[in-house]
Amino acid sequence: MEVCSAVTGGTLAFLDPDEVEGKSAKSVKQCLATRVGVTRFRQKLLADGLDGSEIPDDEVFAQASVKLQLVILDFWPPDEEQDQQLTAASMENDAVALEKLLQKPRTPNVTDDTGITPLEHAAANGHATPLQLLLEAGAEKDAPNSHGRAPVHGAAVRGHLDMVRLLVEVGANKDQASTQEGHTPLHVAAFGGHLEVIRFLVEAGATRDQPCMDGQTALHLAAGKGHLNIVRFLIETGSNKDQRTTDDSGRTPLHFAARGGHLDIVSFLV
Repeated sequence: MEVCSAVTGGTLAFLDPDEVEGKSAKSVKQCLATRVGVTRFRQKLLADGLDGSEIPDDEVFAQASVKLQLVILDFWPPDEEQDQQLTAASMENDAVALEKLLQKPRTPNVTDDTGITPLEHAAANGHATPLQLLLEAGAEKDAPNSHGRAPVHGAAVRGHLDMVRLLVEVGANKDQASTQEGHTPLHVAAFGGHLEVIRFLVEAGATRDQPCMDGQTALHLAAGKGHLNIVRFLIETGSNKDQRTTDDSGRTPLHFAARGGHLDIVSFLV
């Protein structure tokens, strides 16, 4: 199948028969997204010919020996009401409403009045389908909110392992530090006691002993909050149990555990 620009008439891409035959127009757009560098939400496929009618997403191509025209759409101008609807759909796991808004097309990179993007709302609430739709629509994976935290922070702090995995697998920065505290996803997962998130991040190559702004590592935070299972895992995978904070106190994880009264962690560290 040859796909041409509806504006210039020039060839934009060729698709193999197995990418077209028996496939829906939506699937063809997804194939084209990697070829032309534009998400499916910003594509409009037209039948080649005098009528140039639009091909709906659910139409299935019986054979590949056809020629299509492609229109690349610009995002609609900002609209406060629709931006709020896009945010609400991400928060409430309303994939149908979200798909319709992205199809207009609306940019996924908007923020609410607290500086949080729809992608972070979906990640923090554990909504996989909205998260995948937003990523497919070109949402910025590492966009910081007003506190300097990225969507992967929002997923990690609430223990949503599947959301953390999805974001990291599409290239989100697993060591991104927040601009206010310098906390990484590993820090916030350790603070919240989410061992499986910690395990995934470490196995994915996250830096275990990366300090935040006052020098605390994930191990300091886990020890201070009494999460023995995380303390044990971090040390067994190579974290420095004697690393000191960079503030005037120079405290180790043992100091944090003792101050919190966590005898089991003190005993383990000693």
